[in-house]
Amino acid sequence: MTEYRSVLGSAENTIIIKKSRFITHIHHVESVEEAEKILEDTRSRYWDASHNCYAYSIGRINPLLKSSDDGEPKGTAGMPMLDVLIKTGITDILAIVTRYFGGTLLGANGLVRAYSQSVKEALNQSERVIFTPMDIFCLDIPFTLLGKLQYSFEKMPVFIEKTEYGTEAVMSVSCAKKYSDTFIKEVISLTFGKVSPQLIGENYRPVPEEKES
Repeated sequence: MTEYRSVLGSAENTIIIKKSRFITHIHHVESVEEAEKILEDTRSRYWDASHNCYAYSIGRINPLLKSSDDGEPKGTAGMPMLDVLIKTGITDILAIVTRYFGGTLLGANGLVRAYSQSVKEALNQSERVIFTPMDIFCLDIPFTLLGKLQYSFEKMPVFIEKTEYGTEAVMSVSCAKKYSDTFIKEVISLTFGKVSPQLIGENYRPVPEEKES
């Protein structure tokens, strides 16, 4: 598992260039089927638009790349949109730009700039994150040590997934893989060996990407 850049949820942005309206939607997607369903819904919603162009990058290693000009001159919409996605390093993402023609031709270069700008501005509106690989640990914690560990975890790069209570507390904790060894050692040290985290799985957790100032 390796970390990768993507977005959370969806984002929307609209720009107007020479009376043409470009409505851009950005979506987090994890499969071609999911992307195709969103495309179908978008085409139905904007059935009267001049064009519904799109680009997507799906997959974390050697991502599947696809784009469509949807009737615009070849290479003036889909590929410029896809180029923006590739240059940002973002994957598991679908960008759709819906155009309502305003009556003035933009020319090939003008279209490339318009579609590129549309995606860039929509990405600025989206919540960009880094999906970080995490190890999931299970901890059996005596109640006498629960408060101490909860307080300590607030200062560590970990996330408490859930806590169940019985004769003792059973806690599931996610920790970034690169900190897992340190986390295990710290828990054992803090509890004098009474609690030893047991690895039970792995997942990804989105961490906000720091924006350039």
